[in-house]
Amino acid sequence: MKKRVILFLMAFIACTSTVFSQNNTTSSEKQDTTRVVYEEMPSFPGGQKALMDYLSKNIVYPVKAAEKNIQGRVIIRFSVDLDGSLSDITIVHSVDPALDAEAIRLVKTMPKWIPGTQDGQPVKVNFTLPITFSLSNATPSEKQTSTSDAAKEPASFPGGLNALMEYLNRNIVYPVEAANNSIQGIVKVQFNVETDGSINNVTIAQSIDPALDAEAIRLVEAMPKWTPAKQDGQPVRDLFVLPVKFALTK
Repeated sequence: MKKRVILFLMAFIACTSTVFSQNNTTSSEKQDTTRVVYEEMPSFPGGQKALMDYLSKNIVYPVKAAEKNIQGRVIIRFSVDLDGSLSDITIVHSVDPALDAEAIRLVKTMPKWIPGTQDGQPVKVNFTLPITFSLSNATPSEKQTSTSDAAKEPASFPGGLNALMEYLNRNIVYPVEAANNSIQGIVKVQFNVETDGSINNVTIAQSIDPALDAEAIRLVEAMPKWTPAKQDGQPVRDLFVLPVKFALTK
């Protein structure tokens, strides 16, 4: 049986949902004025499938990590600037220095993206991209040179990314206690999309405050069923990390 590396590319581009309310309003007004900022999200040239193809063709499993059987998911965050260039590339979840460096290299060598827009004008937008490195029983040389077409068709929110943003915009509520205490930050929610599209195993991957964490969990648990991921034409379970940014304006 041929040995190979299986690089599961988690292609859900988790855009940061930014929530605003006014500092000079009452707590109840703060609760009612939340909104998501971006109308059109940035996109990789050719769309999500082209991004998957780019990763599959260009990713190289580091030899040292392969020799030590190091596997796991690297989560990388970057900004798509007004001209589509990528900046502020950082690791938000590290697995191993070699895998982290490979994830950073992949992002740094990407072509320019189509920038996001708000009110018809380009805006800077943050993205979080998880990449899972997983090894089969391959030799180190095979692990270094082999890339797999095993990247699955990812699960999707009904209507796509813009529909997800609209869902958050309509349903998110800034907790009064957190607003009163000027608590802000990014809550990262991790969850599974099951083979029937249902949401399961909702947990906090990055906590900011119990009230903000609870609101982020509530939003995810109240979501409608997703379109499940597919592998070789069959529905499969998928894992997502969704960052939700809570911010108060003056």
